Amino acid sequence: MEALSDVVPDRPPPPAQADLIPDRSRVDQIDLALRQRLAKSLEYIGAVVSERDDGRALPGLDALQRRVMTNAVSPWLFCLYSRLVTELAKEGAVEVAFDDVVRAASLPPDQGIVAFRDPRFAKTWWDHLQLLLDTDRRRPFRPQTPEAPELAACERDVRGALALLSEADPAWFEELSALLRVIVLAAPSQAADGFNGASTFFVWGGSMLNAALPRSTIAMVDLLVHESSHVLLFGLSADEPLTRNDGQERYASPLRSDARPIDGIFHGCFVTTRVHLAMRRLIDSQSLSVEDASEAAGRAQYNGDAARTALDLLERHALLTPHGERILGELQSYWRTDTMDAGGVGGAPSSPTTDHDKIREVVTAALRAGCGGFAPNAAIAKAIADRDRGLTIDQLKFDSLAWMEFCISVELQCGQELTPADIDGMHFFHEIEEWLRARL
Repeated sequence: MEALSDVVPDRPPPPAQADLIPDRSRVDQIDLALRQRLAKSLEYIGAVVSERDDGRALPGLDALQRRVMTNAVSPWLFCLYSRLVTELAKEGAVEVAFDDVVRAASLPPDQGIVAFRDPRFAKTWWDHLQLLLDTDRRRPFRPQTPEAPELAACERDVRGALALLSEADPAWFEELSALLRVIVLAAPSQAADGFNGASTFFVWGGSMLNAALPRSTIAMVDLLVHESSHVLLFGLSADEPLTRNDGQERYASPLRSDARPIDGIFHGCFVTTRVHLAMRRLIDSQSLSVEDASEAAGRAQYNGDAARTALDLLERHALLTPHGERILGELQSYWRTDTMDAGGVGGAPSSPTTDHDKIREVVTAALRAGCGGFAPNAAIAKAIADRDRGLTIDQLKFDSLAWMEFCISVELQCGQELTPADIDGMHFFHEIEEWLRARL
């Protein structure tokens, strides 16, 4: 297959931080390169099938190659191409898989917002998408179709976030629209399988979001920038890996409770840095309400803290390729030149007093955030109100995403950087209050 440098026209060396700044034209160039790779690979697959089957040609192959080269294609085509490669490797149902690729090529490039298992698309297509996203044996990924009210609310939230981004930061809106040409709304099949969003290299131009979680407009912008930045980094690293580390190595993640491979840490650093930048740009646009600006400031600080933690891990442990060195250099440059006050950005909330009731207000609000905006169940609420020191962390039954929202809420309210890793070292809920009391 052709290298990215072979199919993208020559241009001057990129300026520092170029991969962090939103740029629709860069996405279009990556898209062109990936489609040219895809067309060449389809040609190769056709030759293999012809040789294996006594000269028989795949019907419609030439037209498919022309379609791929002509314009952007549906993310479904990239998804189903990976199934075609799998079927070819195991000498399976190549014709069926190829027919699906041809059908996907007839779809418009932009599918917009769709529900998981939408019947307009074949069940086998959805099954394969789930397979591509189910990459961790320790955390099975079993999404399902959201309930109708969840689906409607999440679609409204996505459209609201896109409208805000279009008004406040048109350049970022244009890039994001090119990176997320299909947004799949799903829900976890059970609470323990919670997720916020999911993206994969094999679905260029698409991501899946958890529709079961209510979000503010700023929180949805955070999520959309986060997932689209994963897609962007997949595209940027299509020709060369970022690191040479052993894939079995695991490191503590600033974003997840489970340890991650070094490439996961790299992705985490990249996407949280870009969310930090996006929040700064929203604040600087002067388009936000006071409340939204305050939330954006808190999310900038949270993502900035996570990015710097991940950057430190990368600097100590990553065995970088030349490509990885270049992108890491941009991340280092960004954080060297960042001039924001570490205590907050653009009107971040001031810290509360050390009054015990005020700390209780902070953790109560954070509990609601961890419960998706709803009050905790009656037994938990009563134990907290009664200052029950026997209430354990495990009794809350929070997954990693819920703890992330809990910690973001704490930081938004009082500026204290509580992380899921801090909570992992605690047993009782009152330890969280004591942690806060010692710092306020």
